[in-house]
Amino acid sequence: MIKNKAAVLVTVLIFSVIILGQIATYAVTPRYEASVTGSDEGLVYTVNTNGATEYTVLAFDNARPVDKLYIYYDERYAVHRTTHSSQQMAISHTIAELRIRGFTNTETVDARGLEHIISDEYEPASGGEVFAILMTSGVFPDTVYSDVKKDIFDWVDGGGSLYWFGATIGEKFAVGHTLKEASPSYQADIFGVSDCIMTEHMNNLRRSPDPLSEALKTDHSDATFGLNVDALRNIGLNVRSIGFEHSSAGGTYGSVALVEKGMGMICVMGWSSDALKSSMAQVISSGVSERSTLLVGPVHGSLVRSSATGTIDPWENDPGAVNVAVHIRMGEPYVVYARTFFQ
Repeated sequence: MIKNKAAVLVTVLIFSVIILGQIATYAVTPRYEASVTGSDEGLVYTVNTNGATEYTVLAFDNARPVDKLYIYYDERYAVHRTTHSSQQMAISHTIAELRIRGFTNTETVDARGLEHIISDEYEPASGGEVFAILMTSGVFPDTVYSDVKKDIFDWVDGGGSLYWFGATIGEKFAVGHTLKEASPSYQADIFGVSDCIMTEHMNNLRRSPDPLSEALKTDHSDATFGLNVDALRNIGLNVRSIGFEHSSAGGTYGSVALVEKGMGMICVMGWSSDALKSSMAQVISSGVSERSTLLVGPVHGSLVRSSATGTIDPWENDPGAVNVAVHIRMGEPYVVYARTFFQ
């Protein structure tokens, strides 16, 4: 009888702990939500949380939203100025930062997979799905790029979005585990101008004066291997520098640069840092492009177990604005939640 009573007591205690744990989780685990709806006055945003946080709301135009992100990784091919282990960590960190921002549609592809998705025969599973490519290896595999082939950049010319961080873009290509030099004119071949990539380590950076830099909080601040945004603008390209910048006699180099290429876009971020992955996730998930301009904000506020609602009109000062995006994030300086709503 005593043993039976003890067993019943233990069972009751176990279930009590489980129930209390569920209640505590529901009560303590932070929850964040945001939404945007249309109205006669513009766009109405709502943010709420069961915790305490700060929020930011902004709007910009000419967004290039991405439905799916392909991330290159292949241990059978060489990497440059990194290791496969470091590359794996960088990819994992970037994916985690993307998820915080509501972007979950990612897929890792190898060299052959990369070749396939930029081919004319490739058709996304969901038909009109817009996809982009992220490169973190510091080098392209020869399946898409070499000293004689520029398939990856032909794909960008046709309207693709390519995101890159690591070593100098296009300088080398990998043939299996062997690194080979690309054509000496690779910078001009890609961007239309020579000597447009910073190849030395540079300090003394200041935040870009572009309002989108502060608004989006792209905090990556190393311009090593970054683009010379002055040189690119001088040949008539649309360029956004939305990170930090280093200026020298040779021009201004950006740590986060978006540049048009044909009908597509290339985003190049400089040498790896703690803030690089969150900045890359911010750029990809927000859909900001080389043609984007800040229309509204940033609007800031604070929440403590509450909600807030406001109205913005992105078309008030620019009635012709197209592909408008409303970006909402919570948490400063570390983002805990963000969403972008494309109008």
